[in-house]
Amino acid sequence: MAEPKNPRPLDEVKDLYTRGLYLQAYERFRPFGPFAEIRDTDALLMAGRLANNLGSSRLAAALHRRAFRKDPGHAEARYFYAYTLLTLRG
Repeated sequence: MAEPKNPRPLDEVKDLYTRGLYLQAYERFRPFGPFAEIRDTDALLMAGRLANNLGSSRLAAALHRRAFRKDPGHAEARYFYAYTLLTLRG
């Protein structure tokens, strides 16, 4: 399951996320499938952000690294990869 048929759910997830409603955002994110199966860069980044705010910083770092490796030219992927490196290595 790479991403749902309707691309709008990611916009809804982002809206819930920016309002601090992380559990609701996670529930809305579930149609994207398990984090390990996500292929879309934007979905990987959102999965990482959700994982971080729901208490799994290791998973978040892994998802952000995967997003960057998949699409190194993606601006947000670069940002979160750099943030991950700074967090892990100082």
